[in-house]
Amino acid sequence: MDKGQYDEALRYLTEAVRLDPDYVEARVDLGAAYAKTGLPEQALDQYEQAFKLEPNVPVLHSNKAAALVILSRWEEAEQAARRALQLDPASIDANYMLGIALMGQGKITPETAARLAVAVKKHPRARVYLAEVQAYLAAERRKQ
Repeated sequence: MDKGQYDEALRYLTEAVRLDPDYVEARVDLGAAYAKTGLPEQALDQYEQAFKLEPNVPVLHSNKAAALVILSRWEEAEQAARRALQLDPASIDANYMLGIALMGQGKITPETAARLAVAVKKHPRARVYLAEVQAYLAAERRKQ
């Protein structure tokens, strides 16, 4: 997957899950591969299976939030990202997903800006979103 060979990763990860249905890491990676190949519903299926095995894995909640963002299921994405942050407050990915989920709901607040500010360390697009949020908040302050 690190080399962008998602179809091949799908093949290997599907086999790994077939051989060991309780292999949580393989399910997490398989879900991520599905999301990267434009199959977010299949990704969610893998994440739900993994939750049954290990409900408190932060990356699992963050990845679920990402799949939900792809599907524009903003409120659910917000819930998943918030859960990821409860489990790992320093998660850059969870901060990014929460910022995106809040934006998707039209919740342009200082919290949205703060979440995206954390995410710029890893996600280049977060910088663009952060600028939009900051501009909106500045315009709202000028109106008051």
